[in-house]
Amino acid sequence: MRLIEIQSEGENALSSKLALGLRSTLDKIREFLFLLHTEEHLPAKLEKTIDELLRRLELAKKFEIERDIIIDAQAIGTSEAYHIERAVSEIISNIARHAQANKIVFTLRIDRRGGFLAVRDNGVGFEKTLAAKNIGMESLGYRAERLRGRLKILTSMGQGTTVALRFRGQA
Repeated sequence: MRLIEIQSEGENALSSKLALGLRSTLDKIREFLFLLHTEEHLPAKLEKTIDELLRRLELAKKFEIERDIIIDAQAIGTSEAYHIERAVSEIISNIARHAQANKIVFTLRIDRRGGFLAVRDNGVGFEKTLAAKNIGMESLGYRAERLRGRLKILTSMGQGTTVALRFRGQA
């Protein structure tokens, strides 16, 4: 959340540098903690973790968030839970930093057949060709691959953005 706060204070060379360094450090810490604490039953905590991320976003950025979350924790493994949580974190971070939105519709449904994540905002949208090589976009593509899923991003200038990720159940 501090990263979001730094970036919401305005874009300048120092804030960009701080944000980049903080993001890199956070990614390394997350990977380390994941490897250290895989026994903590991430699938069982996934719904609570995501709800907490959304609640913090509501409070920090004054978003109105409509939620539809149904997770069968028995239907996913630790690795899948980790990649879903990271994808959600990346998506909401991008919305907070770039979308200039005030409303988000968040859907996550997971059962034994697989799962579907869709996050729609009413923000400014973006030009996909300009963001194609963005680290956030690459990260979402990586998460989709790890989940054996398909990622779709629908956006246009002035029309908001929808990020959708459909993935199969455990092999």
